[in-house]
Amino acid sequence: MPRWIILSNYLLATLFLFFAGQLFLARYLFPACVFLMSVYILILTYRRKQDQENEEVFALNE
Repeated sequence: MPRWIILSNYLLATLFLFFAGQLFLARYLFPACVFLMSVYILILTYRRKQDQENEEVFALNE
C-alpha cells in the first residue's frame, strides 16, 4: 500500500480520536474513509490475481 495512504489514515485516525465529538461530519467521514480503503484493497487484489493468471497462461504457451 502506498505510503501516502498509510500516513493519511494515521492522521485521519488521530483527528477522529481527538476531535470526533466536535466535528459534525466525522460520523460520515470515517465510514467513507473505511469504504475507500476497502475498495482500494479489493482493486489491488483483483489486479494481482489477473496478473498471476496472465503469467500462467503465458508460461503455458511457451
